[in-house]
Amino acid sequence: MSRPNRLKKKVIERPDGARSTALRTLNRLDEQREQGATEALDEAIREAALDPRDARLAAALVYVTLRNRLYLDWQLESLLRRPVSGLKPAVNNLLRLSAAQLLFFQRLPGHAMANEAVNLARHELRLPGHEAGFINAVARLLAAPDLPLRPMPVGDEVRRLSIQYSQPQWLVRMLRKKYGVGAVEPLLASLNEEPEIALRANTLRTSPEALATELASMGIETRPGQFVPEALTLTNQGQLSSLLSSPLFADGKFYIQDEASQVVALLVNPKPGERILDLCAAPGGKTTHLAELCGGKAEITATDLSTARLKLIDENLQRLGTPAVKISPYEEVARIADSDIASFDAILVDVPCSGLGTIRRNPEIRFRSSLESVRACAARQCEILSLAARLVRPGGRMVYSTCSVAPEENRAVVEDFLAVHSEFSIDVTPPDPTALKPLMTPDGYLETWPAQPHLDGFEAVRLRRAAVPSI
Repeated sequence: MSRPNRLKKKVIERPDGARSTALRTLNRLDEQREQGATEALDEAIREAALDPRDARLAAALVYVTLRNRLYLDWQLESLLRRPVSGLKPAVNNLLRLSAAQLLFFQRLPGHAMANEAVNLARHELRLPGHEAGFINAVARLLAAPDLPLRPMPVGDEVRRLSIQYSQPQWLVRMLRKKYGVGAVEPLLASLNEEPEIALRANTLRTSPEALATELASMGIETRPGQFVPEALTLTNQGQLSSLLSSPLFADGKFYIQDEASQVVALLVNPKPGERILDLCAAPGGKTTHLAELCGGKAEITATDLSTARLKLIDENLQRLGTPAVKISPYEEVARIADSDIASFDAILVDVPCSGLGTIRRNPEIRFRSSLESVRACAARQCEILSLAARLVRPGGRMVYSTCSVAPEENRAVVEDFLAVHSEFSIDVTPPDPTALKPLMTPDGYLETWPAQPHLDGFEAVRLRRAAVPSI
């Protein structure tokens, strides 16, 4: 009897569940561009029925690969001696995943990575023999103990920063122009760090102190936020799944929300008895925060351009037990604007945007955005802000905000708006609460970057409508 072929046996082994799930997620992001990394990853983890340990590994593999994609391609092209653009996307993703494991994960031996790459090529991608052989050859080169890393390019600083921190060159140029040459590299480095997970205590049901104590009793440690009294930040980011499965979440005692997003509602500064509109409200995080800030005693209307996403607002209102909030279709609110009934005391205009300020937690955004898409967002934002202007009463206020750091979506939109709406001006009075002062610019804008790079990148400004002159 002949001896079994050990190589063939190795090739047809079922791939590791975490790595197979990671590769499937990366390919899904290329195929379904409307999906974000979090959604695609959660879906793939459910399909694979991974245990918590493998789910954490799959997530780490996906995010490290995405955050270092251009750097990984730069190193791979040195081995391939040709651009990775000539590869099938799925093959490119498999090679990126393999390189990421060797360069950023210390525990996996090179030979194990190479074997796993071949298993994935055969089982997950179902590649024919010659293509699996190509994967095997490249993986073996990667696994070589004396493999030198390709140095960064010299002579073109934008290109170097783009490759080293895996950000597109147009974005590097934009950030250099906005924040300055000296500040941009630390900021780019921070965009590849794992984001902190913050939550907001629902003050209609608990206090931040009581919530922190309850979480600590479950082994979940937190620290207070820097700017928002209701904010808590997890000290162990790996405890998110425990947090979401806890009775405290089901009982509506908190809402997962980056502190940069939380400060926006503080800038609105809602008061009991006011009529408030949240114009782009889904999924409802800022709506519920506005209600909590005034003890549930304001009359709040929430709407969104996406009718399908109105359900998300309702789900969060129900879970958090938020009172006095009416959900209205966007078309109904637009009809009110057309009738020139300007009756809202305050309007939050948290517009849909490129999301460039959330790159840390949504790393795929950097490869899906462009200057053209940013400008398209800005055009829509101008329309939404102009509609909101017809709904705020004389003497009332609007807060315009984005989770983007692109000037085209922030100051440019506001400047264009003010040029045709002389009845509005930027409210430069000190914010209430005063904890927001470190985030305020002298001309009245709230900016979380670059002063607080560990937060998401939000920008906001409060606009005041002139009161009707007395006769």
